[in-house]
Amino acid sequence: MSIEIDVVEGGFAAAAGWWDSLLDRSMRPSPFASHAWLGTWWDLYGKDARLLLLRLRDGAREVGGGAFFLRARRLKGVLPVRELRLVGDRHAGSEGLDLLVAERGLEDEAVRALGHFFTTAEQAWDVAHLEGLRPGALLLRPEALGKSSSVSVRAVNRCPFLRLQTGRPVTPLRKHFASRVARKSRRLIDRGGMRFARCSSEAEIDTLLGALFADHQRRWQGRGERGAFAADAKRHFYRRVAPALLRAGRLELFGLWEGERPRAVLFGASAGGTLFYLQSAFDPELASHGPGNVLMFQILREAQARGFERFDFMKGDESYKFRWTTEEEPLLLRRTAGRGWRGRLVKAALTLSGRLGDRPATSRAST
Repeated sequence: MSIEIDVVEGGFAAAAGWWDSLLDRSMRPSPFASHAWLGTWWDLYGKDARLLLLRLRDGAREVGGGAFFLRARRLKGVLPVRELRLVGDRHAGSEGLDLLVAERGLEDEAVRALGHFFTTAEQAWDVAHLEGLRPGALLLRPEALGKSSSVSVRAVNRCPFLRLQTGRPVTPLRKHFASRVARKSRRLIDRGGMRFARCSSEAEIDTLLGALFADHQRRWQGRGERGAFAADAKRHFYRRVAPALLRAGRLELFGLWEGERPRAVLFGASAGGTLFYLQSAFDPELASHGPGNVLMFQILREAQARGFERFDFMKGDESYKFRWTTEEEPLLLRRTAGRGWRGRLVKAALTLSGRLGDRPATSRAST
């Protein structure tokens, strides 16, 4: 078999018929690598950059795909460079980005083909900055981007996750906390008249997102912090991507409702047997009743009942995540300096600034 790579003309619209089929057959699919997510991201954030939407094929058969972009920037404000990045890597909290390979056993050949593709002058880059990678990603292999003068991979955050096992009840790790969550669930839902529901129609999206934005900002601004939804562009992205994810069957948007009013909301997405949790918020007036923990408890039980194998809390070492699990994996960043004199200058500049080298970074990142 000989894998060839084409640059898809027409952008994400031209890939609508085959991209998600590749994603669902890949080793570890992420909803943040889906057509709905990446296409929306590119429409909103892809200005002043050149899209490299790649199709890997064996003859006429698609066997893989990749979504990159090249942009011009000045490193350290001085050196003009061509920077290679992944579509979806900033602004939206994407994780699990990678080269898609739809058939087991083709990974090595796909990586070699991608490396060869990036050695051509037309696709040349000076520095690669690949965010949102998880362990096992094909793009972590040194040869994936072709010849380079240096490769650095480092952990930038922690990603807790919970395995959901059939026949084993989902419960917090500590017995006293489990009892408290169960008691508050009964108080809010069984006796308090609140309703737990997953979003199933576009008509509900605006109400749920409006509550998510408002309650999230109230909480974080009350602490003197900016909050994830301070920017209009971020809110606009969520309003655009949620209906697209719903139509694709990947939206995991939940609410704890009191009448027609959501009092707690969680936004997530799913792919490949994993439900990913991205953002949540609850009405501060209900803080003493633990609506966030109640909502999480209900979602975990539903995820297990629907056959999900894993619940991914995504990046961040917040203590509440470790009330449910002790397992985690790192979120990884790959930085690579390219070939030639410009690549050597990039390597020198990044080494001097401490940004190229294997050292961990554990600070929390806002999504």
